[in-house]
Amino acid sequence: MIKSSSKTQKYLIWTGLLVAYFLLSQNLLFAQEEEYVCPPCGCKEDTHIVYEPGNCGTCGMARINLTNPSAGLKYTNIWPAQLCDLLSKNQEIILLDVRSVAEYENVESRLSRLKNSINIPITEINDRLDELEKYKDKKIVVLCSISARSTRVSQTLSTHGFDKIHNLLGGLNYWVDRPLEELSCKDSLLERNQ
Repeated sequence: MIKSSSKTQKYLIWTGLLVAYFLLSQNLLFAQEEEYVCPPCGCKEDTHIVYEPGNCGTCGMARINLTNPSAGLKYTNIWPAQLCDLLSKNQEIILLDVRSVAEYENVESRLSRLKNSINIPITEINDRLDELEKYKDKKIVVLCSISARSTRVSQTLSTHGFDKIHNLLGGLNYWVDRPLEELSCKDSLLERNQ
C-alpha cells in the first residue's frame, strides 16, 4: 500500500508541475489585468479605471487601454514629439483645431494656435463634416487645449469613414509646456503675434 501511495504522490507532483508550467508558459498564472479608462469626455469616468474593454457609460465612447492607448480605436493617439516627426516626413498633414473660435483666434494667449491649422469647433463638427471630405485621404491631426474635445472629434471622424485620424494627446497645454529639446518643431509651428 505504501508504494501505491508514493506513486500517487509522485504522479500528483508531476501533474502539478506540468499544470504550473503550462499556466506560466501561457501567462495565465500571473496575467496582469489590462486597465481601461473613458476618453476625456468630462465625466467622472475619465479617471475611473475598469478592467475590461467597452464603452463609457456616460458618453458612449470606447474606453482607452492605458497600456496601449490606440488599441481598439479607429484613430491613433500621438504625443507632440510624434507630431513633429510626422511633420518632418510629410508636409501634407491637416491640423484640425476643435477649440472655440474665440480660443483659436486669440493668438495673444499662452496657448496661441498652430500655424496652418483649420478651426472647426467641436460644437460645429457634425454640421461641417462636408468641409473635411476633401481631406479624407490625408492624415488629420485633431487638437484642442487638453485633448478632451479632440478625443471626441477623433472618434466622430473615425465613425464617419476618416481612417487617417491622429489625436494629439495633452493638447496645446502640453505642447507649450514642453522644452524645445523635446519638441523640435515647437517654435516653428506655434503661431503668435509679434
